[in-house]
Amino acid sequence: MRLFQNRRVATVLTVLFGAFVLAIKYRSSTTPIPSSLFATLLAVRIGMGFLSVSFYLRGGVLLSWWWTLLVEARNLLDMAGNP
Repeated sequence: MRLFQNRRVATVLTVLFGAFVLAIKYRSSTTPIPSSLFATLLAVRIGMGFLSVSFYLRGGVLLSWWWTLLVEARNLLDMAGNP
């Protein structure tokens, strides 16, 4: 936000950066994934990006970190070997 001095522009560019990183991961993958799965992942990434930036703007870093912890904690069940 310091760079552009506009909250909306900074939010959109932050979300687009996340989508750009996902597209680069998709193109560099050795095993191709279906385009419908990529479209779904892209939509979810964009939605989560807007939600995360919104939480950051409303509650600061602590709320944003808590949100990220909850989202990433879903992977703990897979790592523990639970079905």
